[in-house]
Amino acid sequence: MATMIRGAGFLPRVGAVCVLVGGVSLGVGVGAQADTDLDFGNIDGDGQGSITVHKMVPAVDVEPGSIDGSEVANGEGLADVEFTIYHLAGIDLGEPAGWDDLDGYVDDDLVCPPIGGTEHGSDVTDGDGQVVFDGLDVGAYVLCETDAPEGVVESSEPFLVTIPAPYETGWLYDVHAYPKNSVTDVVKEVELPADPGLGAEILWPVTMDIPTFDEGKALTDFAIRDTFDSRLGNLGVESVEIVGGDSLDEGTHYTVDVDGQTVTVEFVDSAGLDALSGAVGGQVKVVFTTEIEELGDGTVTNDATGFVNDPEREDGVKSNEVETRWGDVVIYKHDAEDSSPLQGAIFEVYEAQAPYDEPCENAEPTGDAISVSGDDQFVSDGSGLAHIEGLFVGDSNEDTDYEYRCYVIKEVQAPAGFVTPTGDEAFTGVKVLAGQTVEDTTDVEVANVQRDVPELPLTGASGQLILIIGGVVLITSGVVIHMVRRRNDA
Repeated sequence: MATMIRGAGFLPRVGAVCVLVGGVSLGVGVGAQADTDLDFGNIDGDGQGSITVHKMVPAVDVEPGSIDGSEVANGEGLADVEFTIYHLAGIDLGEPAGWDDLDGYVDDDLVCPPIGGTEHGSDVTDGDGQVVFDGLDVGAYVLCETDAPEGVVESSEPFLVTIPAPYETGWLYDVHAYPKNSVTDVVKEVELPADPGLGAEILWPVTMDIPTFDEGKALTDFAIRDTFDSRLGNLGVESVEIVGGDSLDEGTHYTVDVDGQTVTVEFVDSAGLDALSGAVGGQVKVVFTTEIEELGDGTVTNDATGFVNDPEREDGVKSNEVETRWGDVVIYKHDAEDSSPLQGAIFEVYEAQAPYDEPCENAEPTGDAISVSGDDQFVSDGSGLAHIEGLFVGDSNEDTDYEYRCYVIKEVQAPAGFVTPTGDEAFTGVKVLAGQTVEDTTDVEVANVQRDVPELPLTGASGQLILIIGGVVLITSGVVIHMVRRRNDA
């Protein structure tokens, strides 16, 4: 069973120096492996060998690999890491003095590019985290990590490998090395607002991996920074916790700094760093809180940045980008007879029972009237327009990743002289589109009819004719009565 040598300060020596470990593990066997191809006796000065780099992400309880490759580390391989290999041409391993010269590299820290080194080539790790440098002549080589993908917060240190490497009681010309990186991932989310109107609180959870470090290294600085859009206000932090563990306390475990539109949560005190170090391999979750104050173009995007052992905040790890989408509603209120604009109609707006079912015209209301920037009633102006200035449409979460959302408006009071609709007639479904923010663009029309008035007495031409006829009848009757009386008197 191969044993592993770990840590930057330990140098494997089996009869001679073979490797300087800097964040790297190489195995030195105590019993020869059956499939190990070893040479014995003198070094073959004309021989060639290879170095296979297995780029690993440190993990809790990872089993190491072996220098001969017979046992590969069970950790996670890291792709797209670039290594550059340098040949120390001034060191001749065919001479005893050459092996003595390696002590200088053991005693002094390696740098990249190494002093006296000649670049021999560069390559990147594959999907399994492996890269092979082959066709290497006998000699001493320094390998440097020269590029790494997003998420790497602690690169491996340069390390030295000899071809051949002393192994067991022989020589190994094909060497396997296991340099490690500390990595983290930052994941950003946005939650569905509890209130769908402008002025609502929006929560932005950020989850960040707590990296595992190789021996000899530790977590000394940890921070999450979020810079918010200018349309968001009342910035702060709602909660901080170890995922699946304890909640953390502001002032004890972390500090919150709000500078303009930037909010930073820092774990700089021993209590906070100790709490994170006790959860390596786990995650910490910070929930940022904001309020949406302006609509703008209707789409607010956001991402966050995590920092590990980077007190200058120069090499942060970016999260994914998320967005929240909003739109407005413009109601045109008019006379049903001739479409003339009507001023003074009062409306409310409600969420729809099925907010993403089309057609929105059939939507049914649910809940209480929505408040938008503190108002829950909206009045038509002299142009007949009532403007509801901001309603939630959707976000980048899978279940609400829509470009529209249904709402229901209700007319609660018609203008003077017009009929206020009642029952179902008072409600009108409307589709709100993301980014639809033009104030004079009508989204829905609502018509009113005039009220009926009581019948008035007839005082026109017909009434006058009746009066005239009645008068003539009375006069005629009077004449007849007078003539009858005179005849009787005679």
